[in-house]
Amino acid sequence: MQQSQEMQAVHQQLQETLQTLHRKAVDADQILDEWIESNQVLLKRWYHMMSEFKTSTTHEFAKFSVALRELMLLSVKSNH
Repeated sequence: MQQSQEMQAVHQQLQETLQTLHRKAVDADQILDEWIESNQVLLKRWYHMMSEFKTSTTHEFAKFSVALRELMLLSVKSNH
């Protein structure tokens, strides 16, 4: 009988944990969507720069400098 109660308690804990994880996942998706929405301009510039890197046959030092600056801007914006 005690084993059955222990199994029920474990099952209940598992259910609560799964519900919490599901809520956290939904929250994470919402947070990410909001971040993407609020950083559209910076992300568009970043995606444009990455497409230029992919299509270019040469990469000058200046391109890397600009790419690093764009990443820094995204990082700074993310932390505020």
